[in-house]
Amino acid sequence: MLWTKASRYTELVATANTLYETTPLTPDGFSPDDAIDEQITRYCRAIDTGDWDLLDSIFTSDAVLDYTSSGGTRGPFPEMKAWLASVLPNFAVRQHLVTNREITIDGDTATSRSSLLNPMGMRRADGGLDLFITGATYHDRWTRTADGWRMTERRLDEHWRDVRAQR
Repeated sequence: MLWTKASRYTELVATANTLYETTPLTPDGFSPDDAIDEQITRYCRAIDTGDWDLLDSIFTSDAVLDYTSSGGTRGPFPEMKAWLASVLPNFAVRQHLVTNREITIDGDTATSRSSLLNPMGMRRADGGLDLFITGATYHDRWTRTADGWRMTERRLDEHWRDVRAQR
C-alpha cells in the first residue's frame, strides 16, 4: 500500500476513535488517568495554598507519606497532614511544578511517577527572600474508591537542591 498523508491521517483517527470508545470513564467523565492527573494537581494546590483539608480528598486515611529524602519525615497520612500544616507555613514561597507524569493503571490500583521542580523561600527580617529550588521525583500508589482515585502511598525522592540566599 502506498503511504500518503491522507491514509496516515485516516489510520491515526481510527486508532484514536478506538481508544476513545474503549477507555472507561469515571462517573465525572474523566478517564482514570485523567482523574489521577487531576488529583496530583489538587495535591500541589493544597500544599501551595495551605488548604490542608483538601488533602483528605486526595489520600486514603491509611496512606503513608515519605519525605525523608528532603529532610522531612515519614508516617501515616493523619500525622503527615499535621506535620505539613505545621512546617510549610514557615515558607513564604511554595510552588510545586509537577511534570512528566507517568500513570499506569491496573484494574482498581495504579502507580504514578512525576517530576517535581519546587522553588521555596523564607522571608528575612529585612523583607527579602532566601530562595531555594529542588528537583525531585514523586512515586505514588493509588486505589480506586467509591469516591474516586485516592493515593495510598507517596514517596519523594529529592535529587538536587540549589540554595540561593540573598544576603
